[in-house]
Order: sequence, then structure tokens, then C-alpha cells
Amino acid sequence: MSETKMSRRKPETLATKAYQLLRRDITGGEFKFGQKLNIQMLCDRYEIGLAPLREALNRASVERLVTLSDHRGFYVTPISESDLDDILKSRIALNEFALRESIRNGGDQWEESILLAHHKLGRIAYNALDVDPAWETAHRVFHAALLSACTAPTILAFCEQLFDAADRYRHLARHSDHFAMRTVTHKMIAEATLARKEDEAVVLLTHHMAETADLCREQLRSNSHVS
Repeated sequence: MSETKMSRRKPETLATKAYQLLRRDITGGEFKFGQKLNIQMLCDRYEIGLAPLREALNRASVERLVTLSDHRGFYVTPISESDLDDILKSRIALNEFALRESIRNGGDQWEESILLAHHKLGRIAYNALDVDPAWETAHRVFHAALLSACTAPTILAFCEQLFDAADRYRHLARHSDHFAMRTVTHKMIAEATLARKEDEAVVLLTHHMAETADLCREQLRSNSHVS
């Protein structure tokens, strides 16, 4: 990207782009856990200048995707069972609140967003051994649609952050032999939600997250990823 083009774009837009690309690569497993992040390498990778990249790294550190050390600089935050458990408990609590409020308050537009998101997700073939950006995007949109009628934007923002944090672990779970045998599907969650079966929808979503976390725990132990 030329300096002329970069100079015409707002710094906050560049920082947001850098953050989105960095988040994608970290949650998608492009960088190893605990890996030191070379700033110049990231600038070259994303074709973005130093200032917006540093802003993106600072934002990622607030969301615990990266860690800043006085001696090491920025590095990908390591993973652990205790961190996984913390993320899971937080997700269960906040997603339950947001889903219950969405079921109580959501209207026709909310229902249509869930139907459309689930339809798009179902049209993309899922391969557990390969990270498909299209599927990943559709998966995120589906989960966001479920909660989108919640009227607490701060809670929704935390849910999104926790989704990113959990994704770092979910990509480990894909390698489990039991990944395809999970009992709760997106279809089951969507149907219970659209039927306004509040308790059932919450139980299904909670179990969906817990099942994946169990497989993550299995991989953490078998592959010695625990820090």
C-alpha cells in the first residue's frame, strides 16, 4: 500500500482494520500461543503503518488476545485450563442474560435475522480440519443474531469479546476425535429460540458452549498446551 493511499485514510480506520486482521489471525490459530509478535512483521503482513498497528495491539491487549511485557514486547496470550474455565463461566452468564432478553423482546426483524443467519451457516460445508473464513464469519453472525434483541449494548460487547476469547480455544477442539459427535446443534438452538422456549434455548446454548469447552480441555491435556 502506497504512503499516499495510507495518508488519505483516517488513522482510526487503519487501526480498526489492523485490529480486525490481528484478531482474525490470533483466533484462527495463525500465531502460536505465547509467540512473540514482531511489530515490523505485522506491519508488512497487514500493509499498515506503525501507529495504527500499535493501537490495534493495545486494543487486543485489553481484550486479552495479546499480552504486553516490559521485557518481551507484545506476544500472543498463552492458554490454560483456568483461563478456559473463566471464559466459559463468563460466557454462560452473559449469554443467558442476552438470550433471555432477546427472546422476550425480539420482533419479526430479530426472528428473520436468526433464520437468515442459520440458513447462510448451513449452506457452507464445514470441515473441522480446515479453517474456512466464510464459515467462521457465518458462525459469528449466527451467534450474534441470537442475542441481537438484547437492549444492553455493554453486555453484547462483552459477549463479542468472550466469543473471540473462546475462539482461541475452539480451534483446538476441532482436532478432537469427538468433535463431530457433539449433541447440540445450531439448528436445535435456533428452533428453541424462535419458538420462544426460553429455558430450553438457554440450556441448549449453554450445553453447546460447555461441550466445546470439554473438547478444548481434552486437547489442552493431551497436547500439553497448558501454561
